[in-house]
Amino acid sequence: MGPRVQTLGGFLAIAVIAMGTLVMSGMLTLPAAAGNDASDAPARAGFATTGSGGPTGNGGVTDLAAAATGRALFLSTCATCHGADGRGGAGGPSLASSGAAAWDFYLSTGRMPLSGPGQPADRQGMHLDRDQIDALVAYGTTISSGPAIPNVVVDDASVQRGRDLFVNTCAACHGATAAGGAVGPGVFAPSLVGTDPVTVAEAVRIGPGAMPPFSWDDASLSDVAAYLDWLATAPTPGGLSTGGQGPVPEGLIAVVIGLGVLVLVARWIGNKARQPHG
Repeated sequence: MGPRVQTLGGFLAIAVIAMGTLVMSGMLTLPAAAGNDASDAPARAGFATTGSGGPTGNGGVTDLAAAATGRALFLSTCATCHGADGRGGAGGPSLASSGAAAWDFYLSTGRMPLSGPGQPADRQGMHLDRDQIDALVAYGTTISSGPAIPNVVVDDASVQRGRDLFVNTCAACHGATAAGGAVGPGVFAPSLVGTDPVTVAEAVRIGPGAMPPFSWDDASLSDVAAYLDWLATAPTPGGLSTGGQGPVPEGLIAVVIGLGVLVLVARWIGNKARQPHG
């Protein structure tokens, strides 16, 4: 029984190493904790843009003081790539048609400002504080025209309708449980679990990166955001969650546990066989 036990132990070790490799590579993840993508960030200032590109703030009142502060920040943190007037430059595109939603999304998710020209615009923690971001958004409404920051209210939204919208429109890239995944060569759809509702709605409206924009109304955006909120705290009736990654990690865990039980049984039988019979 000794060689067999050693062989089974070797299989178990290989399986454990394989599972560790999947965890490190991101194929197997634990449930994402609330707080991803600035989910705990304070509420936005609520800036919108008029059809002609003029600036409006809460209640349609122009926040000229915030815009002035934002302009100074823009010149020191953004103008190197986007130009002093936001019309683009060698390191970045024009912002003329971006709008408040895009400014808030890219700044609140840490995608902007970049550490240098040519760097990937990946999701990170905020590089600026909330007041600085709101000031830049206020300034952005004076030089650009585009989607406003959506009004998202999840308290009275329909989780069921949000699920239907998400499964039919978003799940192909982000996964049925919004855990994210590879979409194509060099393109990765991030996890949306724990992402705050406004960030989700802004992404739908502006279509960052490879994602196309969608012209959903605020009610639809609220429904999808409510579904994602539900996913962040959804129960796992089967026991330990594997982050909603599907049957591959679940099957791997089952194999590892099964091999472990088999090794223990084999050792017990081997010990019994070696005991002297009276």
